[in-house]
Amino acid sequence: MASQGKRPPLTDATLRAIVAELQNQAEQPPPGFYTWEEWSKRWKLKRTATVRYLEAGVESGVMEVRLLRRDLGAYVRRVPHWGRKTGKKKRNKGT
Repeated sequence: MASQGKRPPLTDATLRAIVAELQNQAEQPPPGFYTWEEWSKRWKLKRTATVRYLEAGVESGVMEVRLLRRDLGAYVRRVPHWGRKTGKKKRNKGT
């Protein structure tokens, strides 16, 4: 039984090409966007407290979350990254 997270043996040229293309799809996070693990280290908090603060930041409009493709061993997955919300504030035209 293969251990979880290891890359499959690339014995076929076609499989090698597919895996290489998947690896190329990984995205670099924009400046200021980090995973919960990185925020946890920066804030010196445990996972639960970190995620709680991140979710509160998103709900209050201070932060935003983006799902970015990251290379996680054998696979490329969408991983949430949190960062300060940028851009102009939306104005309510009705008032």
